[in-house]
Amino acid sequence: MPRVALHVDCKRCGTRFDTAIRTGAESFRRGSFIANYHRCPDCGVRETYRKADYRLTDARTGVPVEVISTGSPRAATVVPPVPETPPEHGE
Repeated sequence: MPRVALHVDCKRCGTRFDTAIRTGAESFRRGSFIANYHRCPDCGVRETYRKADYRLTDARTGVPVEVISTGSPRAATVVPPVPETPPEHGE
């Protein structure tokens, strides 16, 4: 199962930072992550974050991912984002 790294955006200064939490995609999908405290490395503010605040990245590559349900109560899939296609010349 892919390992994901959890990042958050600081509620004060907006800096995205790594929380040092690593988990499996299925564990994240099933977990509650209700009230976790993290301190921003830039401004030093300690805030509470919930599951919706986390931004997931592949723990090995750093590529942002999305955890989606596959319909099975025990399965989740990690989906990398689709890159935007740059417009062709002349458009």
